[in-house]
Amino acid sequence: MRFFLAVLGIGLVVVVGLDGCSGGTPEEQEIEQLLSETTPGELVEEFTMMAKDRTTDTPDFRRFIIANRLASMGPKTLTPLLELMAAPESSGETRLFVLQTLADRLTPLYLDDLTPMLVSENAVIRACAVTLLGHIDHPDVLPLLAVARNDADTRVSFSALSSQAVRGDEEARKELCGMYFAEDAKLTHKREVIRVILRAPVEDDLEILKNAVIEDFVFMKTRALVARTLGKLGDSSAIEPLKKSLDRFSDPVFIELASAALEEIQQRSEPASASD
Repeated sequence: MRFFLAVLGIGLVVVVGLDGCSGGTPEEQEIEQLLSETTPGELVEEFTMMAKDRTTDTPDFRRFIIANRLASMGPKTLTPLLELMAAPESSGETRLFVLQTLADRLTPLYLDDLTPMLVSENAVIRACAVTLLGHIDHPDVLPLLAVARNDADTRVSFSALSSQAVRGDEEARKELCGMYFAEDAKLTHKREVIRVILRAPVEDDLEILKNAVIEDFVFMKTRALVARTLGKLGDSSAIEPLKKSLDRFSDPVFIELASAALEEIQQRSEPASASD
């Protein structure tokens, strides 16, 4: 439980959860075909087993495929997963598993499921609900987040700040990003800033991205996405951090994306250098 409080306490949704929608590999296609003949109840049962006992967990893409399949089978078929997240007996790891899976998969129809969780006596459940609200595009979400910003528990209020940033509140995004270089910034806070930035990066985020690409606390899949983003937005000042990251980390996916980003920036920088 301690691990979960450290991570979810600030509304973190690991970026792999956001990247799990891509799909398309032969393995994923095979799983999709197998799941096409499975009932909603069977899918919920399998997901619950994985969520409660991580030793039974299959590669990450399967849980996302299960959630996608469930979502396609009816308007409220993901409700059992939310109930699992909010169940008093659920562990922190189970709640995090559900949270990661459902990010960006809930429609406004699930507001009725999430709203009661906002008044739960369990601050972790409130933080879960607030984080998922940030991924639902509906005007009713904004006042709920505003109330959650004043929650007595800092885990909930931070989750609300992050969700407001996700929902496009520029002031909230500025405040959130301002925490990154603070002397007392927690690593979990920094990871959440990176997650929010990667959803809709802008040039003002470059200093954070240049730092994130070389920091050890950044998860490798996240680092790869940071490198890819630097390739799109970065200027010549991003060349040195990318080179440093390539010297420090050996993950093949990261190497591929960081190398491509470096080449992309260098190509953009060459005309500018030639004209100076």
